[in-house]
Amino acid sequence: MNTWLDALMSQTKELESPRRYFYFAGLATLSAAAGRKIWLDRGGAYKLYPNLFVMLVGPSGIKKGLPVRVAEKLVTEMKYTKVIAGRSSIQAIIEHLGHQTMDTKGDVSKDASAFIVSGEFSQSILNDEQAFTILTDLYDSQWKDEHTNLLKSGKSILRNVYLVMLGASNQVHLHSVIGQRDIQGGFIARTLIVNEEKINKKNSLVRKQPNMIDYTGLVARLCEITDLKGEFDYEPDAADFYEAWYETYEPGTEDNTGTNNRMPDTILKVAMLLSLSRGDSMLLSVDDLHESIAICSSCTLSTKQVTSNAPSATTTPQSKQTAVVLDALFHSPMYRMSRQSLLKTLWRHMDSFELTRVADTLKEAKVIKEETLGSETTYVIQDHVIAEYLSNQQRA
Repeated sequence: MNTWLDALMSQTKELESPRRYFYFAGLATLSAAAGRKIWLDRGGAYKLYPNLFVMLVGPSGIKKGLPVRVAEKLVTEMKYTKVIAGRSSIQAIIEHLGHQTMDTKGDVSKDASAFIVSGEFSQSILNDEQAFTILTDLYDSQWKDEHTNLLKSGKSILRNVYLVMLGASNQVHLHSVIGQRDIQGGFIARTLIVNEEKINKKNSLVRKQPNMIDYTGLVARLCEITDLKGEFDYEPDAADFYEAWYETYEPGTEDNTGTNNRMPDTILKVAMLLSLSRGDSMLLSVDDLHESIAICSSCTLSTKQVTSNAPSATTTPQSKQTAVVLDALFHSPMYRMSRQSLLKTLWRHMDSFELTRVADTLKEAKVIKEETLGSETTYVIQDHVIAEYLSNQQRA
């Protein structure tokens, strides 16, 4: 049986973006279509809604933006929920959540439902120490029906909050906006991180393929999903399967993000979306749960990869700049990068004088060396530092 996700993956298989990017962008799209009208009862303790936060991570040029834009177009065309794209402050997002909307049938909704989408996440949320704490609170829509916020413009009450987020970034830019507090404070634990290093395949896109992505067909199914409402349930063998998995699941003690502790609920959220992808039964199957466990588990490895080298909250501004310079060098070919390329890559984080100060410190510490060819200066990581880095990567 072909599912909605199968259709999306088939229609994008010739594109260069990593396959997992399209898969998780598809999950975020389904999450936006599902809305707060669909839930799974968690033993009478609370209702679990299928909203997701998804972050696509990878080096520049890996084509992160295309899956994000495809998802944005799909959600925009189904005209079911607010779409918040571009650069915003957390205050503007809250105000936008409070606006009423009208769907394609003319029905007006005052629910605080939205799809936050950004092809470069570090540029989407304006710098605010409370931004990710607030997003974390809004994610947890299962705990309360109303959120009260005090803004400069006055008091804002958000009802029936349902927030979905899809962003993309490279590690350097992500670390520039997400600090240790966000990593250990819950935002990362609620975010499915999808870290990839290589493109799917090379495709010059010279030859046109008309209607490669069937937006009309994909949106038609999404609109059917928006009409669904009510409680999810388990197929008999699915309930037994999940219970058996839960009894043997051990979160482990090495995770400082809280991701593993939240895994049981995250798996159920994704499983609901997989069920919606295949039909209207509103039942979780063993296959849904099995696939969800596999893909959510893959995200825990991505989370570890992305957060393991994040700057510490106790570091100084200069040490944070040092961290982003080293991260750029470690992810460049042959662990080397020209000074000009570094400035182009890191211009949001430092100016020419600050880069000189960081480079001088690293040279004095024998971490990097400087090479000059003609008029171009190149910074190169020292061999012994590379060896230590590779050894740590293998242990990880």
